Amino acid sequence: MIRNIVCGFSLACLLCAVVLSCGRNDAGVAVERIDIAAMRYLRSDSAGRDSIEADFRPAMAPLASMAGVPVDSAMMVYARSRAQEVFAPDVSRRLTSMASVEKRLGGLWSGLGKEMPEVSLPVRVYGFVTPYNQSVVLADSVMFVGLNHYLGYDYEGYEGFEDYRRRLKEPERMPVDVAEAIVASAYPYRGGEGATALSRMLYEGALAVAMMRVLPDADIEEVMGYDDGQMKWVRDNEPQVWDAMITRALLYSVDPMDAERLVALSPSTSVVHPMSPGRLGRYIGYRIVDSYVEKHPGVSLEWLLSPEFYMSRSSLIDAGYTPSGR
Repeated sequence: MIRNIVCGFSLACLLCAVVLSCGRNDAGVAVERIDIAAMRYLRSDSAGRDSIEADFRPAMAPLASMAGVPVDSAMMVYARSRAQEVFAPDVSRRLTSMASVEKRLGGLWSGLGKEMPEVSLPVRVYGFVTPYNQSVVLADSVMFVGLNHYLGYDYEGYEGFEDYRRRLKEPERMPVDVAEAIVASAYPYRGGEGATALSRMLYEGALAVAMMRVLPDADIEEVMGYDDGQMKWVRDNEPQVWDAMITRALLYSVDPMDAERLVALSPSTSVVHPMSPGRLGRYIGYRIVDSYVEKHPGVSLEWLLSPEFYMSRSSLIDAGYTPSGR
């Protein structure tokens, strides 16, 4: 079963299997390059193609499912796909080494094992070229990362994208997106009928806290995808943002569109302020959850990511959150 995401899917493999077989070594977690193998595949004879298919056997069924083709023709269809033809040369040229990404993924795997041992992890991680908007695909026990989503801010293929999206296209962003995918897949938002915008903000805030705890050296600026100017804006204007959310009756709105406007990746959170960056709801949610954790130091990530926490109106009171501008 395949689930396409930017931020998360359910997985079915065990953590112990990951430690034994997830391409894990002293350099980190290996990202196996289907995009490069596919270019070799087209130049290979029958024996060479059989060898490549054998090397990437765990990826064949998910690739076949994505393309809607039989498993035995998955690699050929992928290798001849328009996306591979267009992007693979640039991906190969710009991402000559995955060492820094693999090292940080190794830190992520360790962080997840320590902080969230109940979460299952992919057995294999594959880098590939994808025609879809989703940058991460989790399929049963394997993960696919769309490398054509991480070719750098200055990549000519991204010239039509708005600035806030291009900033998320750097290779260093890969481990952040992978962290979000894994955590959110294990603990998806379960708001249900009557869920308020505040509950979604608390969930998003808990997700941010979890990502920072499991991913080495991650900070809120990186998790939010903000640049220095945006980070300064939200810190300077936090009291005004909080006041606007209250006076405009956004916090306890049960309209799903209000919640989406507050937390969605966008050029600005215009429902609050036209000059603000996007995802203000996630940032304020993080500040509330961070305050809660400070006052309840033994609380688990599992609890923070549960409906019992983010759907409870007492969570905001118990957090004792006070917006601080500077």
